[in-house]
Amino acid sequence: SFFNSLTDKLYGMNISLRSRIINDLQEDRAYKQNKYDGSGLKIYNRLILKKENKIRIGLLTEKDAGEKSINDFTTFHFYARDLGVVKSILAGDYLIEFGQGLALWSRYSISKGTETVRILPRNGKGIIPYLSSDENLFLRGAALQLSFSDLNLYSFISSKRLDGTINTLTNEISAIRIDGFHRNQNEINHQKIISEKIFGLSAEYNIGENASFGLLYCISLYGNNFQNNAILDPSGNRFNYFSASYNYSFNKLTFSGESSLNSGSIATINSAELAVDKNFTLLFSYRNYPKEYWGLHSNGFGEKDGAQNERGFYSGIKMKTELGTFYFYYDQFVYPYTSEKIPFASNGNEFLFYYTVRPLPNTEFRFRYIYQNKDNTAVIDDQYGLIKKRTENIRFELTYKASKNIQMRSRVNLSMVNAPSEKGILLFQEIKYLFLQTLNLSARVIFFKTDSYNSRIYEFENDLRGVMTNPPLYGEGMRWYIVSQYRTSFGLNLSMKYSELFKPGERTLSSGDTEIQGNLDNRLSFQVDWQF
Repeated sequence: SFFNSLTDKLYGMNISLRSRIINDLQEDRAYKQNKYDGSGLKIYNRLILKKENKIRIGLLTEKDAGEKSINDFTTFHFYARDLGVVKSILAGDYLIEFGQGLALWSRYSISKGTETVRILPRNGKGIIPYLSSDENLFLRGAALQLSFSDLNLYSFISSKRLDGTINTLTNEISAIRIDGFHRNQNEINHQKIISEKIFGLSAEYNIGENASFGLLYCISLYGNNFQNNAILDPSGNRFNYFSASYNYSFNKLTFSGESSLNSGSIATINSAELAVDKNFTLLFSYRNYPKEYWGLHSNGFGEKDGAQNERGFYSGIKMKTELGTFYFYYDQFVYPYTSEKIPFASNGNEFLFYYTVRPLPNTEFRFRYIYQNKDNTAVIDDQYGLIKKRTENIRFELTYKASKNIQMRSRVNLSMVNAPSEKGILLFQEIKYLFLQTLNLSARVIFFKTDSYNSRIYEFENDLRGVMTNPPLYGEGMRWYIVSQYRTSFGLNLSMKYSELFKPGERTLSSGDTEIQGNLDNRLSFQVDWQF
C-alpha cells in the first residue's frame, strides 16, 4: 500500500548538515548609528534527510545581517516520490514549474547568455522541494502528482503571508517587498502582512516520445486589493490563470510554447528549434506579454523578469567547426508602455557573439562580445523622454590546465557606454590548486578602472557552495579573494572565503546606510558541510 511503501523508504536515510557564517569586517553607517537590532553576521543553517531520490526532508533557517533572530526565516518540506500511482507528494514549501513559465515558475532561471540555443524550450520540473534563502516567492502548503502511464496530474494548494506595504487610508496593497530584511522595527512592521492563497490543477499528457501537451488552471487570492496607481500595476485581489503548453518534435524540428490567460489578456511564447545536424542548431522564438498581464509567480523568457509589458523576437545559432564553436543570438524587444511617466512604447535590441576553441592541449580560449542598444528614460529640457543607451562589452579569457592539480585562468573585460560616453576595463588572474585530493585552493586578483557606475563590469566569482557572488565593480581599484575547501574521509567538509575590495582614491565606499568609512571593504565567510 501507499503507507507501507512510504514507511519502507524511510529507513537508511542519509543526513546532510550545512552551516554558514558570513561577516563583513567593516562596519557601515547603519551599524555605527545602531539602526539595526541585530549583529552584522549572516547565519545560515540547513538540514536534509534523504534516501536516494525517493524521500527528502529539509529544514533551513537564516538570519540576514542586521537581523536579531537566528531563525528570522525558516523554510521546510517533506517530499516523497515513486510511491506507486503517486509519482510525488510534498508538504511544506515548494515551487511549481509549468510550461515555459508564463503562469508559474521559479524566480531564478537562465535567460539570455552564452548558451544561445539550449535555453528554450524550458523543461519544467513540476513539483520542486524548496530549500532556498529567498524569503518570499515560493509556495507553502501541499502538492501532489499522480502518474498514469503517459498522463500526469498535479494538484497544489498554498497559503502564506508576504512582506509588503498596505496603504492605511485605502487598506490596499501598495507594494510587495521581496528583499527579506527585518533588521529594525520599521522593516518588521512590513513583515508578513499580506495574505496569499493559491490553488491549482494541471495535467500533462505525453503522446509517444515526441509530443506533449499541458493544461494549467490556478487561482491567486490576496487578502487586500492592490492599489492600482499606474497602468502596469495589478488591480483587485483575485487572479485567475488558464494556461496551455505544448512540445512537439518532428525529425530535426522541435516546436514548443505556452499561452496563458489572465484578466482578459493572453501572454504567449512560441519557439522553433532546427537541429540541422550535431554541429549546427538554430533557434527562433517570439514572445508577446501584454501590459495588463501580471503574475507574482510568473517568470517568462525575455529581456526583463516576469511576463509583462514586452514583445520580442529572439534568434540563436550554435555552430561547431574544426576551428572552434561559435554562438550567436540577436534579440529585438519592445515595451508597449515605457513607464507611468512616459506612456508610449520603447524598444531595443541585443546581439551576442561568443567563440570558444582549444588551440593547444589543456588550453581553452574564449571570446565574448555583447552589444545592446535600447531606449532609456531621461529628463530632457525639464521633460521626461527617451534616449538611446548603447552598451558594449568585450571579454577575452584564457584557461590553462598546467597539471592535474593546477589550473589558471586570465581575463580581460572591456565595457563602453554612451549617454554619457564612458568606458571601463577589468583584468584578473586566477589559480586553482588541488592538494592531495583533500584540500582545494582558489585565488583571484582583479584590477579594474571605469569612469563611473554607469560603465560598471560584473565579475562572477567562485564562492562557498550554495553562495552566488556577482559584484559590479566600478571606479578604480582592486579586489582579491581566496577560497579554500578541506575534505575529510568521514564526510566533514570545511570551506572558507576571504575577499577584499580596495579603492585607493576613495575616502568612503558606498553611500547612505551602507556607507563605509575608508577605502577597504572586506568579508570573511566560513562553512561546514557534514554528510553521514
